[in-house]
Amino acid sequence: MTQWRERSVVELAVPQASGVACLGDGLFLVVDDDRGVYLAGEKGGADLISSREDHRELRDLEGICLSPDGAAWVLSERTSAVYSLSVAREGRDVEVGPPTLVAEIEHIARKKNKGWEGIALWRGPTTRVVACHEAKPKRVGVFAVDTLETLAMLELPDSIKDALGDISDLTVDPETGRLLLLSDESAAIAEAEFVLDDDSAPTGLVLVELTELRLGKKEKAEGLCFDEAQVLWMVTDGDPHLRAFGRGPGE
Repeated sequence: MTQWRERSVVELAVPQASGVACLGDGLFLVVDDDRGVYLAGEKGGADLISSREDHRELRDLEGICLSPDGAAWVLSERTSAVYSLSVAREGRDVEVGPPTLVAEIEHIARKKNKGWEGIALWRGPTTRVVACHEAKPKRVGVFAVDTLETLAMLELPDSIKDALGDISDLTVDPETGRLLLLSDESAAIAEAEFVLDDDSAPTGLVLVELTELRLGKKEKAEGLCFDEAQVLWMVTDGDPHLRAFGRGPGE
């Protein structure tokens, strides 16, 4: 068993970070649920590169990941819509294109402001999109990568449901294929194995490990991603920080 052990922490110049995706070489795209998309560095500096003021689609963003073709996919909690932003990079200079609608994922919220909170790619036998629903109900959705059609809506086992008061983001470990679920309310990361059917499609989750986070009093755990070296990165809101984690022995 492994737990995630913190390696570094820096202040992050994104006021309301809600999701993060790694571009490589210490660069990240960070979504702010009120302002839009920032380009951030591993030392915490950040610049707003696509604003909600310029693109009304970039409102209430709660998730971001890189698509199979390298574009940035951002997820709006308010509308359940996924938008694609092309990414052009020259060295450490990065520009993103205007948002274009990919599709809306299935809307299942039974309470306002308790919708889809994170999005990632699961590169199993067939690449799928996975997304987490914060609460009411807490779910992990599995979607077709081309249409975002719902393929499965996974209920959490009691071991995860009881450990996580909500789900604020998710990512997939590129080394193990396990799903990492982040909780703001519980300040914890649940690492889970997918249960697969005979066609290697996800049908459930099994808890493998739970890591409790040591955060500041005002910090809220909001976003997770891996970099090319398989370092786990987390962004926080409230008292914004960028934190890096590595694998360590469980206690």
